[in-house]
Amino acid sequence: MASLPTEAAAPPVPPLPELQWATHPHLAFAAIVAIPVVAFALWAQYAQGDLEIRKGKDQDWDADREVGRVRVMGIFGLAVQAVIYVASFGLSDVNRLLPFSLFLTALTVQNIFCAKLEALIRSRPGSHRLAPRGSPRSESEGGSVPAPDRPSETQLLGLGFRIMGWMLTSVLVYLGVIQLFVRVALAAAKATGLEESTGNLLALSGLALGIFAGLALSFALAPFYLRRILPVKRLEPGVLLERLEKCFSEAKVPVPSFWMVDTRIAAWSQVLYSGFPSGRGPFRPSVFLSQPLTEKLGEQELRAALLREAAHVRLKHFRNRLWVGFLAGAGCIAIAGVMILSAQDPALDPALASFLRAMAVLVTLAGPFLSVRALVRRQEEIADLHAVAELGADVESLVGLLVKLEILSGRLSGPGDSVRKSRETVASAGALAHRIGRLRLALESRGLWKPEANPAQTEVQNRDDDVA
Repeated sequence: MASLPTEAAAPPVPPLPELQWATHPHLAFAAIVAIPVVAFALWAQYAQGDLEIRKGKDQDWDADREVGRVRVMGIFGLAVQAVIYVASFGLSDVNRLLPFSLFLTALTVQNIFCAKLEALIRSRPGSHRLAPRGSPRSESEGGSVPAPDRPSETQLLGLGFRIMGWMLTSVLVYLGVIQLFVRVALAAAKATGLEESTGNLLALSGLALGIFAGLALSFALAPFYLRRILPVKRLEPGVLLERLEKCFSEAKVPVPSFWMVDTRIAAWSQVLYSGFPSGRGPFRPSVFLSQPLTEKLGEQELRAALLREAAHVRLKHFRNRLWVGFLAGAGCIAIAGVMILSAQDPALDPALASFLRAMAVLVTLAGPFLSVRALVRRQEEIADLHAVAELGADVESLVGLLVKLEILSGRLSGPGDSVRKSRETVASAGALAHRIGRLRLALESRGLWKPEANPAQTEVQNRDDDVA
């Protein structure tokens, strides 16, 4: 019997190519991180358009409120990225460096958007309510003056990238110095054949010295970093420069260099001394201020601002900040060491162990900064007292300076353009009211100030009595 012919087997269908890019853990994690960043960018674009529409039309404009909204959104974006970062601890097939790098990148991008919106708010007409000295004031305008030309999109983005770039550079230099000292200590221990316990002690000593050297270099390079971050121009010789230099000469401290910040691009409403007094060349200390600030401050108020910075130098506040930063850094490293040792426990959940390691890094980096920040706040009050009691600054001029700086920075909203009216709002300013109150109490205890001897305050009190 003849067999039936069999049909030829059909060739196998080649399988569809796998979408490896969609299932790769690294790319998938990057896509998840990008979602809130894109959402944040869309919100920033909407917020910018809303500010443009309301520009010059909203009579109830409050710069503090608008900046607060931006910062709330920034905190919300930080929380979302933190949740994503913590959730990555459970992904065993993801490189640990990738989540941390993407976390920092996302925060950088979101901070650039926030900085751009804050600069736009601060540059809006009416954000700064003090007119330059000697300029005509219109009652219908409440004494406000038009704000300078707004920066372009390119300038704002360039400023944001420059700030983040140089801040990252300063952190890397600081960490590089620490690593250098630790490597030198480990190499010395290996070359001398020390025992393990002695070698570990030498490595810890190198770590401590590295922290101190890194902080010292960061403090010394602070003027250099600020000149690269901010849009500045050196103050040219003239009457203003002579007045500024005279204040430091009278206080018998080294005269720094003076730099003007371009407020058309970067908001700047303070007088800042940076660097070590003994610095030379690129390490020479510098004072940063702005032309609008010199125009809106009275002569005695500007003198009080400079004498306050000179007081920091005379009291060796910058050296104290260095030591506090060093001691806080050493303490944070000890805490971080305990956390890392705890994370090495094999019985501990891997996700919790990764979280402890990440928190150890965060404590090491943030601890010294927070400690120095708290010290600076206390030193500001000490410098206020020293400027009046020892360097001859006028009390009421210093008070007027503090109030004006709060108004110019947008933290305090004065009802008008006069300093007297602005002082009436100090009672609701919280920290500023306590700072001025403690200054006056300290001066009164030394016999350098009496409430009844203050004509301006007596005038305000009399008017309040008349109203009552």
